[in-house]
Amino acid sequence: MAIYVVPDIHGEYNKLLNVMEKINKVRKPNETIIFLGDYIDRGKRSKEVVNYMFDIMSNDDNVVALLGNHDDVFYRIMESSDRLESHHIDWLSRYCIETLNSYGASTVSLKYESVIDNLKYNLDFIKEEINKIKQSDDYRKFKLLMVNCRKYYKEGKYIFSHSGGVSYKTVEEQSLDELLWSRDFKPRNDDYIYVCGHTPTGSGEVEKNGSKLMCDVGVVFRDIEIPLIKLEEDTYGLPRIY
Repeated sequence: MAIYVVPDIHGEYNKLLNVMEKINKVRKPNETIIFLGDYIDRGKRSKEVVNYMFDIMSNDDNVVALLGNHDDVFYRIMESSDRLESHHIDWLSRYCIETLNSYGASTVSLKYESVIDNLKYNLDFIKEEINKIKQSDDYRKFKLLMVNCRKYYKEGKYIFSHSGGVSYKTVEEQSLDELLWSRDFKPRNDDYIYVCGHTPTGSGEVEKNGSKLMCDVGVVFRDIEIPLIKLEEDTYGLPRIY
């Protein structure tokens, strides 16, 4: 049975549709699709990506959605919107303008004002815009998706997580931050192949780095499509890319 892997999407809705069309043409019943996280931020259509993920998770038992660091941070900020601090404002300004826009929020002050000025003069406005999103059905879908995302997934010889985790702990021992944020490329001391996203490859192609299979090709930064990544037992850890 093959496993299909979809790396970081970052709001690139049309590219998501394109790769899913390719997968659906060749996928056999009961074969698993694993999404490596980072559904939102940077790209312009994060809401549509989230709604697509909500729908596919609701209707296909063989889909696994992993949590990405961008998804996790945005969710934490949204859920703590009554106590926003400078690091929250900084993150929203750096990475979430397009995400907030996709949900219909105004981001004028986040675009053009400093973190300090936003905390002094615009905090109530920012909170109001966030709370409008939180009252929507679209945010309900985002929240349910976040609740149902896994921090890692194991199948056969593969371990899937957003970042690939750290080299000095088993996957079961690792914290959520380690599984979402690590850029530890040291060799692993087991027989698993670690399939991850998070760190865009320099080549714009899927790369094998020791026991890590790095799948984030940086589609939000490049004029390229999300690759169709197919893992099969007879490929010995080398993916088939279509």
